[in-house]
Amino acid sequence: MEPEKEPDEEMKLVLSANSNSAAEAGAPRGSASEDKPAFKVKLSLKLAVFVMATITLSWFFEGWRQVSEAPTLAGLAYLFGGTTLTIVLVSLYGFFMYAEERSKGGRTRNIPLFDRWYRHLTKQGDKTNRG
Repeated sequence: MEPEKEPDEEMKLVLSANSNSAAEAGAPRGSASEDKPAFKVKLSLKLAVFVMATITLSWFFEGWRQVSEAPTLAGLAYLFGGTTLTIVLVSLYGFFMYAEERSKGGRTRNIPLFDRWYRHLTKQGDKTNRG
């Protein structure tokens, strides 16, 4: 014979067998998985940043070619603009990857600039111990 179980225990067993999340299976309320802000960047935005970074990289090479032939103002503008925008856009794309991994709870390196951006965009950050 099986020992009788209390109704609460049976309910917990049923919930743990039927649920997919740890919160419903008896994890304490207010755990880190519930409090974390979801930071998800749309694929269309990621693709747009990637395409713009590729275009600005081509401006860098065009500026380099023009400056190598004969330094002109247009060549210098292409070189400077292409370099600056490529660095900014590649950094932005890197931030997208960093923020998504951090919001999932993945182990990421501390990058102070990205940490400031993340705190600003999520209003308070994810309050994890980053030490």
